[in-house]
Amino acid sequence: MEAKGAIFLSMLEAIAEVDDQEARKRVVAAVQGPLAEALRSGALTRVGWHPIGWYGDLHTAMQKELRGGDEKVRLLGRRSTEIDTRGLLRYVLALSTPSLLFRYGAKIFGSYLRGGEVASEHLERTAELRFSNMSEAPDLMFVEWQGGISSLLEHAGAREVVVHPAVRKRSNLMRPSSNAPGDLVSIRVAWE
Repeated sequence: MEAKGAIFLSMLEAIAEVDDQEARKRVVAAVQGPLAEALRSGALTRVGWHPIGWYGDLHTAMQKELRGGDEKVRLLGRRSTEIDTRGLLRYVLALSTPSLLFRYGAKIFGSYLRGGEVASEHLERTAELRFSNMSEAPDLMFVEWQGGISSLLEHAGAREVVVHPAVRKRSNLMRPSSNAPGDLVSIRVAWE
């Protein structure tokens, strides 16, 4: 499974905006493994595809260097999504509806992740996103998405958005990875 470089770089920008540049520098310095070299050498680009495990490495460094736990991760997810939706995309979202976002949810997520599958089911003011083949994805990525999903829905006109914590279920069909205890993930959402 792979992630577009934009999610890494937007997250680092969000850290600098929510905390400060020093916090961003601490997180980058705490990153281990191949991601550390890619960040330092400039090999990580917005349009490139990189192993999703690297995103887990970024979240590990964030947990080590930043305070605030899951609430901070959700806030950073919201801010990084706002960074990603600057400019023309923000205007497109303003013309959209929550239902339309869920109808095209798989395409939206597919522009940032490849190798996993996304399906959505939505009613008038509720929806469920279901992710499969995501056993390599770090758990904190789904916490981060709570903030990002809220931001997208609000830009599409939703009010009082509630994004419930992700539920991860073990799949007997796939061997779970060491850092992710399951393969099926669902996120329920409600709004006014």
